[in-house]
Order: sequence, then structure tokens, then C-alpha cells
Amino acid sequence: MSASLPKLPHDALRHGEAEPPAGLGTPLADLGQRLQNTGFIWFFADLTHLPPALCPAMPEEEEQARMLPAGLARDGWLARRRLARQVVAEARGVNPTDVGVATDVRGRPVLERAGLGFHVSFAAREALALIGIADRPIGIDLEIEVPDLVIPLNVLREDERAWLAAQPEALRACGFLRIWTAKEAIVKAVGQGFRLAPEQIILPALSGGDVDIRNLANSGENMADYPEQIRLSILTREALRVFVSRSDGEARGETRGVSIAVAQSTARGPATPLRQQG
Repeated sequence: MSASLPKLPHDALRHGEAEPPAGLGTPLADLGQRLQNTGFIWFFADLTHLPPALCPAMPEEEEQARMLPAGLARDGWLARRRLARQVVAEARGVNPTDVGVATDVRGRPVLERAGLGFHVSFAAREALALIGIADRPIGIDLEIEVPDLVIPLNVLREDERAWLAAQPEALRACGFLRIWTAKEAIVKAVGQGFRLAPEQIILPALSGGDVDIRNLANSGENMADYPEQIRLSILTREALRVFVSRSDGEARGETRGVSIAVAQSTARGPATPLRQQG
């Protein structure tokens, strides 16, 4: 049986077509232009070394951020929103103060005011952030590889455990992160959080095709009630090498392996803000 299991292609792109994320230091104006042209952008950001001309936080963002612990948790939360607002402002040709971050009826982050129509998703580990913006529901995830990762097999499906066991031992950690980042991205795009158990999600890496969310049953909701989210296409990449700054802001850091994933609806969906994003 194991001979027929798919092999893990190192550094491979799968499931859907999208460019790799823009790298650290990509000008925000360039990101905005790409978003305007394609309706999708995802990019890395260094939360401790932000662009010098980055727009300031909005007063309401500052107020919400005070609920978070001081330091990188609070500053990073603000920085991710400042970056997203400025990229959308560049795409729309408006001032960043005209763009706000809110949540839609499913709890997913969206842009409002002059940014209406764009969805946004955030992921961060240590001082590294990944931000995705699209004209349809989107979810992203980022994981930094750590040495001697103990794989929590209990969160995997039986076929996923078998798939990992069939891989060379040196690739099992990044193989697990491919599975995990894809599932994190899916639940963010759907707006369920992990009320939707990871083992309910059958990834196309193992079953073929896009994810049909109507098959994510037993979640307590009828997913077919949300036609804009019938199918999700998945893109994963593992073992990317990205420079990660120290969280204390010192110039020293190191190049680390990261695994990332993005899940996007195959159709554009409405973005109806309800409240300011918390």
C-alpha cells in the first residue's frame, strides 16, 4: 500500500496557481500594483524592521491593541494591519486612512471603506509575518521549522499518518507542516477556526482536486449555505528559506526554513463588514 502513496516533492508548489510570496523588503507600491492587476497578493514582512514610510496606526487600532500584551504581540498586531491598509491604499490610489480592517459575517478579516471588496488574512511566527490580500475569501498560514519537531500524530487523519510514514525521515517534519499549514489556511478561509476539527479536512494532496467545503460535514453548520465558498484551491510551499529577525529588534537574526499555505475560494465572494477587527 505504501508504494502507491504520493512522494513529498521538496520545495514543491501544489494545488492552484499563484506566484510565491513577495519577499522581505518588496516596496509596498509594487505590492499594491500587483494587487490591483491580479486581485491577489501575499507577502512576507519583518515585524521589527518596517518600511520607514509605513502609514501610522489608526486611533481605533491603537485602542484595540492596548488589550494585547506590550511588545511584539501588540506592535506586530498593529504592524500587520498598517501594512495591509497601505498595500490596499496603493492598489486603490487612496490614503491609507481611507482603508480599514473589519470582519465579515463569518468572522473573517476584510477591508472596509475604500478597501471594500478585499479580504485579508494574517499569519505571524516570531518576528516574521505573512499577509495575504485577495478579492475573494482567503486564508493563509505560516510555520517556522524547528529542529527535532515532535509531530502530533493525533491531529492527523489515518491516511495522512500513512503518507508521512512513507516519506524519508528527514522530510517528515516539513511534510507535517505542509499538511498543517494547509488545514490552518482552510479554516481561516472558511471562517470556522478549529471548531472545524483538522481531521475533518481531506486535503487535495492526498485525495486529488480542490477542497469541497460541503464535504467538511459535522461542523455544526450547513456549509452549502455559503455559495461563495463552495470550493477552495490550495497552494503550499515548504522549506522556503527566509531571514527571521530577532524579536527584540536587534540586527542579528538567522535564515530559517518556513512552510506556508494559502487557501482561496474559487469564486469571488461578498465582503460584508460587521465590526472592527479584534
